Amino acid sequence: MAEQSELESLYNAAKSALKARDFDHAAELLKQILREDHEYRDVSRLLAETVKLRRRRWYNHPLVWSAIGLAAVVALGFFVAPRLQGLYAAEEISPTASPTLTILPTITEIPTEAPAPSPTPIPLAWKRVSLGQEFPRDTVTAFAIDPKDKDVLYASTENAGVYKSIDGGLSWRPVLHGLTDIHVESLLVDGQDTQNVYAGTPSGTFKTEDGGENWARIGEGTHVLIDPENNAHLYARNADNIYESTDQGESWNLVYSTPAGCSGKILSWTIDAWTIHPEDGNTLYLGGGDECERGIYQSDDGGRTWTLIQKVENPTWFEIAPQLGPLPPIMDWLSVRLEDGNLRVDYGPASETHDSEDFVYYRCWEPFLPFLCRSKPNGEQELRLGKPDVWADVDFESYAVEDAVITISPHDPNTIYVVSEGIAVTKDGGLTWTKLNNGLGNTVLELAAGLGNESTLFLLPGKCKGEFTNSKDAGSLTQSLYLSTKGGRTWDFVTEMGCRLIMDVDGSTMYRLSTGYWYGGQAGWLWRSQDGGRSWRRISISHYINTIVTHTSQTGHLYGFAQDPYYKTSINPDFQQKWYFYSSDYGQTWKEQEPPPGTKLCYGSTLQFIDKYRPMAIDPSDGNHVFVIDNGTLLESHDSCDTTEAFATAPNTSMNSIAFDPNNASTVYAGTDSGAYVSFDSGETWNQINDGLLGATVVYSIVADKDSNVYAATPYGIFKLEER
Repeated sequence: MAEQSELESLYNAAKSALKARDFDHAAELLKQILREDHEYRDVSRLLAETVKLRRRRWYNHPLVWSAIGLAAVVALGFFVAPRLQGLYAAEEISPTASPTLTILPTITEIPTEAPAPSPTPIPLAWKRVSLGQEFPRDTVTAFAIDPKDKDVLYASTENAGVYKSIDGGLSWRPVLHGLTDIHVESLLVDGQDTQNVYAGTPSGTFKTEDGGENWARIGEGTHVLIDPENNAHLYARNADNIYESTDQGESWNLVYSTPAGCSGKILSWTIDAWTIHPEDGNTLYLGGGDECERGIYQSDDGGRTWTLIQKVENPTWFEIAPQLGPLPPIMDWLSVRLEDGNLRVDYGPASETHDSEDFVYYRCWEPFLPFLCRSKPNGEQELRLGKPDVWADVDFESYAVEDAVITISPHDPNTIYVVSEGIAVTKDGGLTWTKLNNGLGNTVLELAAGLGNESTLFLLPGKCKGEFTNSKDAGSLTQSLYLSTKGGRTWDFVTEMGCRLIMDVDGSTMYRLSTGYWYGGQAGWLWRSQDGGRSWRRISISHYINTIVTHTSQTGHLYGFAQDPYYKTSINPDFQQKWYFYSSDYGQTWKEQEPPPGTKLCYGSTLQFIDKYRPMAIDPSDGNHVFVIDNGTLLESHDSCDTTEAFATAPNTSMNSIAFDPNNASTVYAGTDSGAYVSFDSGETWNQINDGLLGATVVYSIVADKDSNVYAATPYGIFKLEER
């Protein structure tokens, strides 16, 4: 790490270079500072301005055009004035006496519209108390490089929208304005006009025409193709349909829709596995037919009809498991190129790509090694390269290994990016790697406030993940747990064993659940803390328990479920009662037993959410009044969750978190994909409070502690709500 004096010297030298209009030298100096400290003074802003100035040509400067315009006006005056004088001198008009009529202008009263009353400003703002650098980065779902400028990069994350870098990834900033769906699945930069960028989301396709500053939804589809010969000609698709536009997305026509049955049912495979012919915008290729005839299909009429051109055999489970057989022919992407006039089609999984010399780059698979490997397509000449160190772990909840995206720069074949839990780059063909995470957002952070007398905060980053406990087959679920006793300013790592956090009514006893997996059966462990989360003890459970609930008034009394109670009330009324378990000794022993009549389970513990899908909050003045969030929608119950209904005045439908002020039940806080909200009348009206969130207005979770201090977890760290 450079000394502050060195950074100060570089900073002053950069400002001197800017004053001398040596923009290239200034940019290099500013990049050196960012490599050491990405938050040093206003370096990010200066670099952005420098890049703009460096790109500006003399003929684009407004003063030049002002001078040209002034000169044109003067020249026009010299040319026109003599002719006007001659025109008026050619004909004399004698004055005649005649009565004059003065027409008074009709005064029309213009109706004025009373201005709409502006909302009363809320005297609250956020102050960041922690950068959150100790927590994992959010998973990067898509990555794109400006084909005309190697320093301009775009990345979308799983939970926080799109980020942009103008310095080759040294720093990133969120570009979200107008992007109403932050769960971006694909990014595509227009090669002819690189200010045009397309983002595919579950809500449809969004477009920016100014390099990400402003977005607007333009149509359906999650993945876009651009005709390489005509950038006004676009295609977009989702799981069921293909759309075409000939006016850069202003209007769309449905050209293909998946029919019922196998005849023509080709859109069932991974939807980003499609591409366009490099010289013919009406010829498309896709990998599909997973349920019927699996293979590569071609369309010669803009996606209206399709022909199978190459079959791909269906894999079996034994081919998928690396230790039991070869990997299957997975197709998450397609590429088409012309070689000596012949068409070549390549395909593979997302975590694999080809270079121009016919080498394949992929994650090494012996087993789950965190290195990049390179080989010929048939596996020959395999070479283990360096370690990008951004690969995601095995996800036991979905039984999957999270894919990474490997991208070779169009500007330099030795520059390769691996994106997964963050971004890493190599500039020497894969031997050495550098992380490019400065400014990229944190993964989802779930906050919880302690229930005891001590003001403590707990934090759970990311998903529950699998961790192998031996080399063969066993594993368990893990999720890191952090503790703060200093108002979120500093965080201490506590443990990664177990998942989630369930608090007992006494405030000092807490539980975490970890279910083990192996091919022969299932079992589980309960992790228990009785000192406010500082130390944990493992307890074996002979039953398979997926969810536990603490009693609202009796400490040490737990109910366990093979499925959570929400499954009974909302999904399956015939929920099997035998899957209830009960413990009266802090989880030490369990027996099959239904809860006593009248027990209110409310599919959660006293104050905290139980699973990642349904955060909840119980009214501190009325235990029967509960707010629950289900898939972004705010639900309300007045009978401890026996019945729930959609809350009529929710802030929006992208809810992530809800919290009552423990000392004033009429004050409610909400965290959403579009920011934080507060209500002072039990949710009847809401006020947005985004001031101070630094542009990353996605709020993962929000809590109020016992002293009514309010904290929010965002992609940019932990914030505390304060009076202005």
